[in-house]
Amino acid sequence: MIDVRLLRSDPDGVRAALGRRGDAELDALVVRADELDTRLRAITVRRDEIRARVNELSREVGRLR
Repeated sequence: MIDVRLLRSDPDGVRAALGRRGDAELDALVVRADELDTRLRAITVRRDEIRARVNELSREVGRLR
């Protein structure tokens, strides 16, 4: 199993290490995993922004009551 922190910090190094195993499919899987991790981090940021906005609006509703 590949540590996601290692993949984030050194994707080329991970690909090179796996490339030495001689399996071309591993390279494609590492690229895909990196893409998915990037998407996940972007979605997580967006989710946190939305949660913060919901909390802000909830406080405002409470003040208006």
